[in-house]
Amino acid sequence: MSPAYSESCCTAKPVIEEGVYKERGSFTTIDGDRACKSDIPPVRCDSNTRDSDVSGGSSSTGGILFIYDVFGYTSQTLQGADILANSELESIVVVPDLFGGEYMKKEWYAEKTERNETQIKAFLSSKASIETAVQRLLGKDGADAQEGGLLASVKERYPSVTKWAVIGYCWGGKVAALVSGTGTPFKVAVSTSPALLDPADAAKVVIPMAVLASKDEPADAVRAYGDALKVEKHVETWPQSVHGWMSSR
Repeated sequence: MSPAYSESCCTAKPVIEEGVYKERGSFTTIDGDRACKSDIPPVRCDSNTRDSDVSGGSSSTGGILFIYDVFGYTSQTLQGADILANSELESIVVVPDLFGGEYMKKEWYAEKTERNETQIKAFLSSKASIETAVQRLLGKDGADAQEGGLLASVKERYPSVTKWAVIGYCWGGKVAALVSGTGTPFKVAVSTSPALLDPADAAKVVIPMAVLASKDEPADAVRAYGDALKVEKHVETWPQSVHGWMSSR
């Protein structure tokens, strides 16, 4: 497998089995892409709904852009979105489908074969291209762009939201850091079970950031990343939790 990602992300048994949790958000289409929206009050998620099936806009003034990990819309991920939406934050939560319905398959990690390794690398360089994801969210001009990206379309859809936060899980944590530099439209960032930790990314973050690591992230890498953050920060390791415990585990 690729050495940049935690093996436990793909081999540990999920905490919540698929099909057990009933999503309470709804699926819609934003800027031509599918997205899951959790709002207050919650409604049942239906992957067959279209734009017209989601009535009205949210009255929430806070919004959270939720970037999933390489496994996409897992049961645990959608539960997390609902928890955030129904917390005291009273924020709308939008989970864009950046991979367009095609996600990393856990069976590619079941056995270390040349074929599986090829599929993993191909996915990470295409659907899960970090650069492509950043451009998709903020527009081709980078973090200084306030128009042209998916976030601009999300903001147009939910005009009552005046402040947006970004949270990323594993792969999404890398993306969250990269969209939090100079000119970012976000007010705060969170990275959980962070993958691809690079102090150079942390040094460019200009908004408050929380980094929530598991026992599987290298302690020295987490420490170096935290030291490089020059903003208000909270860096914590959960020693009893596995990588991906908030998303696909």
